[in-house]
Amino acid sequence: MAPSARLFAALAQRSRESARRRRSRDLKVESLEPRLALATAPLGTLVSVRDGDGLNLLAPGATAVHEGQELTAFVSLTRRPNSKITVAFNSLAPLEVATPGTTLTFTRANWSKLQTVTFGSLQDGSRDGDHRVPVTMTTTVAKTPQSTATRNVRIDSLDSGVVTPATLVTAAQRGSVVGSGNSGTVVGTYDSVKNLGTATLKVTMPSVKHVRSRTVTVDYSVNLDNTVKVERLEGIPSSKFRLNATYRKAGADSGIFGTLMVMQPKLGQSATAMMTAAAVPEAPSTVRHLAVAPTAVKELTVTWAPPSRGQATSYTVTMTTRPLNQGEATSKVFVTTAPSLTVGNLFPYDTFVFEVSASNDAGTGDATVLSYSATTSFLAIASFTMNPTAMLAASDGSVWIGYEDSLVPTVVSNILNGRTQLPVPQNLPPQVRQYVLRDGAWEHQATILTEGVSYGLAEDKNGDIWTANNTTHQSWYGHLFPNSHTSGVVQRITSTGGSYGITETLDLAGGPLPETLITMPSGELYVSVYGKGLANGVIQGIAISPPSEGTSAVFTTSFGPYMHPIVSLAAGDGELWALESVPSGRFWDVPSELSTHSVIRRIDLNNLSDQYFKWVSPGASAVALLPDADSTTSSVVIADHHRVLRVTFNGKHLKHDGDMRLEGQVKSFSFAADGSLWV
Repeated sequence: MAPSARLFAALAQRSRESARRRRSRDLKVESLEPRLALATAPLGTLVSVRDGDGLNLLAPGATAVHEGQELTAFVSLTRRPNSKITVAFNSLAPLEVATPGTTLTFTRANWSKLQTVTFGSLQDGSRDGDHRVPVTMTTTVAKTPQSTATRNVRIDSLDSGVVTPATLVTAAQRGSVVGSGNSGTVVGTYDSVKNLGTATLKVTMPSVKHVRSRTVTVDYSVNLDNTVKVERLEGIPSSKFRLNATYRKAGADSGIFGTLMVMQPKLGQSATAMMTAAAVPEAPSTVRHLAVAPTAVKELTVTWAPPSRGQATSYTVTMTTRPLNQGEATSKVFVTTAPSLTVGNLFPYDTFVFEVSASNDAGTGDATVLSYSATTSFLAIASFTMNPTAMLAASDGSVWIGYEDSLVPTVVSNILNGRTQLPVPQNLPPQVRQYVLRDGAWEHQATILTEGVSYGLAEDKNGDIWTANNTTHQSWYGHLFPNSHTSGVVQRITSTGGSYGITETLDLAGGPLPETLITMPSGELYVSVYGKGLANGVIQGIAISPPSEGTSAVFTTSFGPYMHPIVSLAAGDGELWALESVPSGRFWDVPSELSTHSVIRRIDLNNLSDQYFKWVSPGASAVALLPDADSTTSSVVIADHHRVLRVTFNGKHLKHDGDMRLEGQVKSFSFAADGSLWV
């Protein structure tokens, strides 16, 4: 090939390759055009915000909303995005127009699905005219690097003219100055007690000379119509500054809102901007008046008053339990929105430490700490650290309980709670305690140390309390040891000057072991005691003298002695009901008809006769009379181990009227004046 021909072929080949490269480059540019268009188009146009009528809320102008009403808007994207898009709304005057606190999220899957937002014109309780409030919409592309765009929804908040005095709140305040190209920040405080606030503004107004980051301090008070009164001004002459603002409280938000104007008449310059100074959430202070009280058996309720500063949205309660047996302390944490907490299933002898702190979005306050140890009302009236032996529901609504020392309940507590060798105090002497009901909880009122253990309690017509005491501190099985017997006593407890004390002590000649005590409607007392030898059931009477005389005396009766102990008495009009309890095991060689059932005896005090009925199982422990509208019958309740039986006596026979089974073994009854039966 000639040289000229080879040169021509080479030039042609280069031309073809250049054309190929141009075509490839054009294809690449064409494939990038959709993404370039999305990247270069205004991000704000990606979002559509329309009202229920389909009107574009991002268009120039504003949408009117009356105070106290809301505007619901529907938001979506105008095209499918490549990345996740978030849209958030923020009111530049949050005390005038409220916006949602949530952020809308759009993806390639839901970009066209309408999501709703609500703009509310707050009822501010002030006659301050209409306000146009910008609501900033911020659109963000969730990618790296992140890009954002902002546009405004304008809301015309139309004043209702309703004036309602605001609830003034002491708080720190933060806010802004916006509008007409002006900008700035507001920092301040308001003291509701002194009705004095301070707002420090750092303002830039380009249209006004010498107002570039200018600091202006305003001291103000709030009038009854919620308008703000300027008390002192610093940083600008008062002739050139106007503040038209009101104080408002809307829900959890509070602060001042209005317009400020800076004027320079000689230069013919002025500027107006909208100002907001809203209360800043403050971390709560400590809770007040922390208290702990028993509200049921093995149950404590913790109560407190809200903190004096910083509105609490939740409370954290830490309960640390320190076991009585010196075991390892344990803690539980509870969170509640109410200013109280009830905790149950607690072991009464432990010590509990409660720490309560208040929290809100701004933080958590310091904890208030209170330690609580067992009290009689917490342990329940019938489970104090001593074993209860007698009970009386008095006419004044109080309850009296006799206790022996703490040896027996130590064993019982170990069994019930699965613990061993608990160091319960052993040095508490026999005593009688009074309990009263205060604010829904039983509280210990008075303690009377007694001569021996109280096995029976009764109240006479004078309101005095009588206790029949076992001076040997033996159960009725003590009859097996007659040589150890000494005389039991009955003691009178009288209230003098608001305090109780023993005013009489009477010896019981019939035996040392009194078991029960009852007051007759006629006024005298009857007490059952154990005689010597096999004369176990003896009933004695007590003639009561006026409290000032102190000459009460024990007298004998013609009833008994009975073969078995009289463990309970009930008094009616002219009648005594006595429960002659046969032990569950046969301790004597007794007639078979008396060895399988306990015996109920009705003693007629008018004709001095008695009759008995075999009714309940061995070991029955208590009997009581219930009010009966029929004068020809008597309603009797009997404690038969875990059951409470009701029977009716018609003058000849007993009739079963029903029964109830209880969790524990019933040991004693007391019928109260309000109609309740204490068990």
